[in-house]
Amino acid sequence: MHLTLFIFLFSILFSNKAFAYLDGGTGAMILQFILAAIAGIVAYIGVTVDRFKKFFKRIFKR
Repeated sequence: MHLTLFIFLFSILFSNKAFAYLDGGTGAMILQFILAAIAGIVAYIGVTVDRFKKFFKRIFKR
């Protein structure tokens, strides 16, 4: 895992110019990825907080 991450970061940081073309669809795809990641993180945090609330309600209800 660490080796793969190192190789990925090394190849991004020390790469030459690519002269690549990014069209409008690519920008929309990147935006969708960012929004989906944010929504996933928010949902994960919400579920985790709900589990903690239910856990402590069961403990202190007794």
